[in-house]
Amino acid sequence: MIDEFSLLDKVNTGDIKPTGAKPKLPLKLDGLDSENLNVYRIPLDMLYYNDANGRIRSARAHFENAARSVDDGDEYNAIVERLIEDSDSAKLKKTKKDIQEKGQLIFGYVLDDGRVIDGNRRFTALRQLQRETDQQQYFEAVILPVTFNDKANRELIKRLELALQMGIENKVDYDAVDAAVDVWQTVKIDQIMLLGDYAKNAGKTVKAVESSLNVVYLMQDFLNHINADEHNFQLIKDLKIYRLLEEIGEKLKKRYPKSGPDMEYSKQLAFTQLHSMILTGGDRVRYMRDYFEGVVDSESYSDFKEEVDDYVEELQDAFDDKKVTSAADYRATLEELTPQFRKIQKIKNDTVNSTKRSKDAEEFIESLRQINKALADLNAGHGLTGKLRWNQFDRTEILTIRGYMSQIVKDAETLVDIYNDEL
Repeated sequence: MIDEFSLLDKVNTGDIKPTGAKPKLPLKLDGLDSENLNVYRIPLDMLYYNDANGRIRSARAHFENAARSVDDGDEYNAIVERLIEDSDSAKLKKTKKDIQEKGQLIFGYVLDDGRVIDGNRRFTALRQLQRETDQQQYFEAVILPVTFNDKANRELIKRLELALQMGIENKVDYDAVDAAVDVWQTVKIDQIMLLGDYAKNAGKTVKAVESSLNVVYLMQDFLNHINADEHNFQLIKDLKIYRLLEEIGEKLKKRYPKSGPDMEYSKQLAFTQLHSMILTGGDRVRYMRDYFEGVVDSESYSDFKEEVDDYVEELQDAFDDKKVTSAADYRATLEELTPQFRKIQKIKNDTVNSTKRSKDAEEFIESLRQINKALADLNAGHGLTGKLRWNQFDRTEILTIRGYMSQIVKDAETLVDIYNDEL
């Protein structure tokens, strides 16, 4: 695979044949429509995976040393193929079975230099079928007359990719990590689009895209925190913690809208709780909710921070001593730190229980205050409240009201004696 390679040149020489199908583009692109585009049967060895794809970028740390070049194109394709299979082997098997039985029913999209911008799973299934059957397979795809190396075309390519993979009519089940990394890479790293443009082309709200971008920064903070490559987003996927990090980010932003040192330390403590939760298992949503409501939002948070500070420092030292490259590495470090996590867990549980007891007591006193207020209002209204008048009640109803009041007096006298005994 070389930069000068052109699929359209192969079309002109007859090495690539059209299928006769005409594509219907999901959006309007200047100079491109069904009149001048065709679907072709392309030999697999003329194609390569799109390293700018969001799914592939999220696993970047797994193949950093296999960037596509003249010499290692086959190696690069082989590595990405394994990543795609590992990400969802069940879906790949289904795709391969469908293609084997019915042929490729949905065409893909490729650039003139062979870059596959839509249809990675179909391309992967065909690669495997070709090896397994020892029969030539072809990827049916539209060849766009542009290349990724031309920076002027990158926005156009990205718009088409978003329309194909995230658009309403042909929406793909994009993993949350992949989707967030794609926003970050497109908007902040490659600077192909502004955030609002990305949201529009992906069929999302600006707020949703901005939220995804913020989670990427939090993922990188977490990866740095555990001494992993900050681009090893695959680790976040393997640990299945994207939604938890998203929740942590929202909670911290609400408590610390202006960021600062306090927020950074609270973030580290939240990561510590995340470690503990992963180590012990259990209800993840409830665990983090109890932590934020029972610890972070309590009056005892300062005491909690002081009590766990030494243990948190020990945890950080342990992570700093070992490079984490996989979920297995990470879990091994957590296992070694079990004694520290048990102590942190006890302090957390004691704080949550204390906060709950305090909250229960406050709620009880508040309920009594409301009862007292209601009685005071009745007394101020000479037995009635609001716009009620005595002529609205008959004799039986007044007797009933008086009976309730008599019982209230008796119960109150008994309760006062009980409270006196507790003093």
